[in-house]
Amino acid sequence: MTETLLRHGIAEISIYLSSIQNFRRTSDEMAANMEIIYAALTHEIKILAGQQDLKVIIAGNRALLPEKFTRAVETLERLTAGNARGRLNLLIAYDPILEISEAVSHAPSPNHFTDHLWITTPVDLILRTGGANLLSNFLPLQSGYARIHCFEQLFNDLTTRDLEQVLADFCRIDRKFGT
Repeated sequence: MTETLLRHGIAEISIYLSSIQNFRRTSDEMAANMEIIYAALTHEIKILAGQQDLKVIIAGNRALLPEKFTRAVETLERLTAGNARGRLNLLIAYDPILEISEAVSHAPSPNHFTDHLWITTPVDLILRTGGANLLSNFLPLQSGYARIHCFEQLFNDLTTRDLEQVLADFCRIDRKFGT
């Protein structure tokens, strides 16, 4: 999927792996979720980032992550820091309120707080899978003018053809950005 997106000129991809609300689940559920994410970070995503020349950025509340997870995240970011073809943002323990709070506290003036968000690039297109038609706190400030496409199938069940169709439809839109 990332190759298709990159081929279409999409140089920044954000994937929502877990929200802050996910951490309210039972400890068994969270342990299972974190192991899946950890395995992806240390294997599939690491390989993908290397093959596709993607810089990986982790956005979220790192204080909630187990120590081995934090080390893996920092290693992945360090290993991919020089990659230049695109950027892969992974939202883990993501909380938009914390993101805004931290940005405001680090900004030299209120007019510059968006420069200090974890993800500073506006989102153009959101692909929502699994039959849900809500954003679930996915980058609310950055998604103000995003187009949303909902799929019934899960992400792993999407085909290149599904993605190509959505991208073709998106390219035909006359975007006005509030004007």
